[in-house]
Amino acid sequence: MPISILNKVKSEGFKNRVAISPQNVIKMERVYTIPLREAFNAPRTKRANKAVRIVKEFLTRHTKASNVKLDSSVNDALWKRSREKPPRRIKIKVTMEEGTATASLVE
Repeated sequence: MPISILNKVKSEGFKNRVAISPQNVIKMERVYTIPLREAFNAPRTKRANKAVRIVKEFLTRHTKASNVKLDSSVNDALWKRSREKPPRRIKIKVTMEEGTATASLVE
């Protein structure tokens, strides 16, 4: 793979990890801490739903991905304390691959 493609990827702002597979598919991993304070402006029974929506919107905005998928660990963390009390913030590891962002919980 030419070095110019790797330099182009680095210049676009993806500074964490860049891995190039044999099929010339570029994978990127980043870690985000997403604030969920806006979820607490929603009615009490809709806060976890709003938190899921906030996470997806945040990842769409920051990764410029057309498709965002949440791992079941992220969903479990958002719904752990019921729909009325989601966490105030969540730390997520995002893997980008061909326009798809896959989010998983950071251990």
